[in-house]
Amino acid sequence: MTNKSNAELSKPSGKTHVLAGWKTFIFNGLVALAVIAVQVLQYLGQFPWPEVLPTEEAGWVALTLGVINIILRHITIGPAGWVSGENK
Repeated sequence: MTNKSNAELSKPSGKTHVLAGWKTFIFNGLVALAVIAVQVLQYLGQFPWPEVLPTEEAGWVALTLGVINIILRHITIGPAGWVSGENK
């Protein structure tokens, strides 16, 4: 068994050192997103949806948006907003 000094034991290993700040950032980001999601859901719950979008049409709107998203996914390549390779 090797005896390591306290200084050696307190040194971060490579893997831990790389993730040092990211865990805190991700945790705080998730907390912030949860708070924002609750606020948005409360707002949407109070919004007068039937006045804007009649119930009979809501299903067709959802279906149309889904179909448009599927078509766009098949047409486009790569991430949104990025030019791949060439300056245009």
